[in-house]
Amino acid sequence: MQTKELEKELDSAGLFFPFPVTNEARLKMFCLFFKPVVVGLPWYLEPPAAYRFEDDSGPVRFIYPPLDLKPDLDFKKQIADFKQRPAQKQEMASNTYLKTVRSRENMGETSREIEQELRGLNSPVSPRSQNRGRQWNLTLHLAHEIETRAAEADRILERIRTRPSPLTVLQEEEEAPGFLNDLPPLTPEVSLSEQQVEQVLSAWGGLFESYLAAYPFLITDRRPVWDFLSTIRDPSGRPEQTGEATLEFLIPDLANHSLLSLVELRKVYFKPRHWEAFKKALYAFIEKPREAQAELVQAGREIERALPAELKTCNLRMRAMTFSPLSDPARFRNRPWLTALFNKVLIFMDNGV
Repeated sequence: MQTKELEKELDSAGLFFPFPVTNEARLKMFCLFFKPVVVGLPWYLEPPAAYRFEDDSGPVRFIYPPLDLKPDLDFKKQIADFKQRPAQKQEMASNTYLKTVRSRENMGETSREIEQELRGLNSPVSPRSQNRGRQWNLTLHLAHEIETRAAEADRILERIRTRPSPLTVLQEEEEAPGFLNDLPPLTPEVSLSEQQVEQVLSAWGGLFESYLAAYPFLITDRRPVWDFLSTIRDPSGRPEQTGEATLEFLIPDLANHSLLSLVELRKVYFKPRHWEAFKKALYAFIEKPREAQAELVQAGREIERALPAELKTCNLRMRAMTFSPLSDPARFRNRPWLTALFNKVLIFMDNGV
């Protein structure tokens, strides 16, 4: 693809952050509004087979960090060995590592027991260390493993819920309710603390900062990430100024569409003028968030109106946020990942519940 064509296409792209993958239902939701959806992966993490496409025209693309942040091949073996551990030990080690990343950075030459266990490194890890790329890649790998384990536990729980209760045989007239029906889903979002969310954001920003200039729109589906960014405070404790807007849509049931059929649906019902107006409103939102809110909401309504009534079956809520253009990045020298998000539209999408 020619450079100018690529730049034009990325102008409508959405970069998913800060976790490496999401589930298919949410990915379809992103693909309805952004083309392509670009997902950054740490080195040696393969994209899910269901999301791979033969060429660059697919609705989803994957990128890796720059080569100078690629760990040696021994890193790949260590990650593979780590994944073979029993689930309980793996989860404990992952959480312990993520909780202590910041303390290791601040304490310099202190003990490296956790590093030696997970990475086999004996050298110090400091903000200027050559091992920073290795640490950032490891952080995203471990965060991914935590979410994968939680999602698997959720799937097991759902299978158990579909089975009748063992007490059914003792009741003559009606079936006993499943004995796990009252348990809430074990969503991956509850597995990471606020401190861990910031560590994941820091690692993602370190790995992909050099790409951010090409992507004005950053998408997340993680409520803890959105909540964390919505309440950022500067070093003095003052809340950072942000502009926010909420859009609500009725969209098709995405379970009835594959990723590729979703692309066709876009072509049939949504005209270029709809996306141009929507994109223009998002850019205006970066410059003047308060004044552009009405324009953004109106552009969203035009997109919804383009769909026939029989396809408007599911709720979607899109929340947009941008840091104030008056914000001083110098106040966040200790959070370089945060200043990389300035002059961007941060978008959180969910089902509106």
